[in-house]
Amino acid sequence: MTNMPVTVVLREGAEGEPEWTLSVRGRAEQARVELRTARARMVIAPETLEPDVLSQVLGTADELEAIQGRLRRLANEVPEPPDEMLDHEMPYDLHAELLTTLECVAEDDLGGAIGKLRTAAAATPEQLRRLWEEDQFPEVVEVVEDPAAVEEEEEG
Repeated sequence: MTNMPVTVVLREGAEGEPEWTLSVRGRAEQARVELRTARARMVIAPETLEPDVLSQVLGTADELEAIQGRLRRLANEVPEPPDEMLDHEMPYDLHAELLTTLECVAEDDLGGAIGKLRTAAAATPEQLRRLWEEDQFPEVVEVVEDPAAVEEEEEG
């Protein structure tokens, strides 16, 4: 027997119905799930990620690193454009366009994606809670241009 996905629908009730209606369809056999709610949304998800999912995420990061290395090697084979092109004093030629694109994709795009995947896969509940709390209760920082003027206002 195969597991069927569980679908949960939370909708606002129509006139004459309860305020909220919850519908559950399907079943999850031998699976522990976590129920999370936020505003008018409810999510039922596996209590913990399957180890296979984490290994696939880390494997994807490894694959992206291999592609990143390949792009870096290609960038090393492209002739360096003149400084005038890089300073936007003259239009790019094909080499300048390829070089800047390869470097940007390798470092900014793939580098960022690799870091995000690895960070997400290694996240602990404590880290995630701290990030959530920081998002909910950001520190308020007041920038004071002239501290002496503030002190005078407080005294007067």
